[in-house]
Amino acid sequence: MAKLRAMKRNFCFSQQQLINRALKLSAACERDLSRLTNIGFTPDMLKNLTEMNAEFMRMNPDRGFLKEIATLTDRRKAIKKEIVKQIRIIQLRLEILGCQQSDIYNLLKNIKVHNVSDEVFLSGMRQIQSCGVKLCSMGVSASLTGTLNGLINDFKKQLESLAKLNADRKNDSESRISLANNIISLMGRICKMGKLLWKDTDEAKYKDYVLY
Repeated sequence: MAKLRAMKRNFCFSQQQLINRALKLSAACERDLSRLTNIGFTPDMLKNLTEMNAEFMRMNPDRGFLKEIATLTDRRKAIKKEIVKQIRIIQLRLEILGCQQSDIYNLLKNIKVHNVSDEVFLSGMRQIQSCGVKLCSMGVSASLTGTLNGLINDFKKQLESLAKLNADRKNDSESRISLANNIISLMGRICKMGKLLWKDTDEAKYKDYVLY
């Protein structure tokens, strides 16, 4: 599985917690707009916070990607299991035909299918695929080799889908973290103003501007 590129996360909120916190702060700013303006707050700050938070809401949470990755992983494992089963069926067929001394039989018997990476596994399966015509000439039915080829091709497609999904997840995560960092930065500036405005005058409203 591809690793997510490291990006500094300047916040401790979950995605939904940050959305809720930004909504709450926006409401406080609207309530206190006239007074905040007197100490440097601008309507554009509220507009930017609202727009960035709306964009953040539209982003898919990471758990959606994780669920899809888990589904693809389970599917890939199931296909791999079926591939190994089909190889053993073909190997048994060669034994019945008395072909134990053939190179193809030795390949099927000795090829590594467990405790290897998906790339190594797929490389071995391509070796077997290249022997399809010879297997048929030895008496292995086309239906057996055809089933194996279909499973191997499906396995390859699952790997490609998983690689794309991991790449999409990485890009999405980087975009989400970058936007969240910008939201936090703006909220931090706004909160400084709000705390200055209500310090020693209104404890409840002061708390509306405490970010953490």
